[in-house]
Amino acid sequence: TDGIIANKKHYCQCQENFGFDPITQKCIDCDSNCKTCSSSITHCDSCHEGFSLYQNQCLSTCPNGTVSINQICEPCDQSCKTCSSLTTHCDTCQDELNFYENQCLQECPDGTVSINHVCEPCDTPCKTCSSTKNHCESCIDTFSLYENECIEKCPDRTVRDGNICK
Repeated sequence: TDGIIANKKHYCQCQENFGFDPITQKCIDCDSNCKTCSSSITHCDSCHEGFSLYQNQCLSTCPNGTVSINQICEPCDQSCKTCSSLTTHCDTCQDELNFYENQCLQECPDGTVSINHVCEPCDTPCKTCSSTKNHCESCIDTFSLYENECIEKCPDRTVRDGNICK
């Protein structure tokens, strides 16, 4: 078979696994991973199941910085170094950004601290922290801040002022 089928308008078109070669004006076998191709057997336009289109090639795995969506390797959000399932679902971040719940952020949210560019939760009873998980900046309600620690009772010769021992 030459891979040609006629459509309703009486134009010839190539069937699946074949692509039209404009030079020879014939249908040619596509590369084995291509569902359809054009201009050459390796210039894929769509891919078989299990493969995704990337720069007119059908790949079994999309390159880093892209994710397969509807069998097309789509670029990740610019903040992501790598992503999965969605272009905005980051797995790793670009340099200097902080990873938090599959997002890449300039600053970690309150209640977390950046450790090796990952937003880690502060240790309880810290409400907010900095530099390390147990270097408290503020405390949960029943605790008071004293020398960057959250304590239940202020030390002797100090008084509680709000949530701070002075």
